[in-house]
Amino acid sequence: MNKSKSSLTTFLKKNNYFFLTNEPLKYHTTIGVGGKTSAYILPPSKKLLIDVIKYLKESAIKYRILGRGSNVIPDDDINDVIISISDLNKIEYLSSAIVVDAGVSINKLIPELANHGLSGFEFLSGLPGSIGGALYMNAGAFGREIGDFFESACVIDKYGKKITVKKEDIDFGYRFSSFQKEQYIIITATFNLNKDSKTKIEKRSNAIFNQRIDKQPIECKSAGSVFKKPSNDFSVGYAVEKLGLKGIRFGGAEISKKHAGFIINTGNATQKDIKQLVHFLKVHVREHFGVLLETEVELW
Repeated sequence: MNKSKSSLTTFLKKNNYFFLTNEPLKYHTTIGVGGKTSAYILPPSKKLLIDVIKYLKESAIKYRILGRGSNVIPDDDINDVIISISDLNKIEYLSSAIVVDAGVSINKLIPELANHGLSGFEFLSGLPGSIGGALYMNAGAFGREIGDFFESACVIDKYGKKITVKKEDIDFGYRFSSFQKEQYIIITATFNLNKDSKTKIEKRSNAIFNQRIDKQPIECKSAGSVFKKPSNDFSVGYAVEKLGLKGIRFGGAEISKKHAGFIINTGNATQKDIKQLVHFLKVHVREHFGVLLETEVELW
């Protein structure tokens, strides 16, 4: 361990952080892929999150923020410091608005909202990620996007300063938000939702969840949909299926037989396997359809 990493360990112990060294990230991603990190840190509070980020910036130590690990495929040789926000999971209810910590699980939030008679996020049902991650990438499905409900957020900017941004400050697009461009780290976010009955909300949530069960390999290890949709009239999954590529495998990575837009880990996949399969799909889709695919998942 180099001097800066050794000093980090001292800082973490002195300030009572829970952290692990040489922790395999495959235990913290939904696809089950990722090498050992130099330090895996779980700040128990927003203050300690801000403090450790400030320390890392001042020490010029490379780090990454991890939510629920649902949209990332880390390198097998990754050695970055990882800050997990999964312990930041408070929800505050303000009439029809909610203030949500970035680490809150979507699957935890959906039934909570139903219990409070708040509608709007049903389209997220069945997604395994965090609210912070969903907002960062502007997650969407069934004609809705999380950015539609965004009101404001408390973030850490690229200089390590905590600031508040409002909806007029943030641009949203397909699988894009300016949180990415501005390198903001989301701490909490406020959303405006709609009042409705618990029964109606649960009915819509269950219908969407069942659609995902029927069509997507949610029972398998995956990082979700691999590619962005190139246009409204082009389905990546349909194109890959039409090429007869379902079930093609590179190492432990396989194109799902259930939905060809997903790559699953059959048990021992590496990032290298997945990158080879992604390249293979890009080449074949471009050759046969003239379409250049762009990944939706993040390859660390």
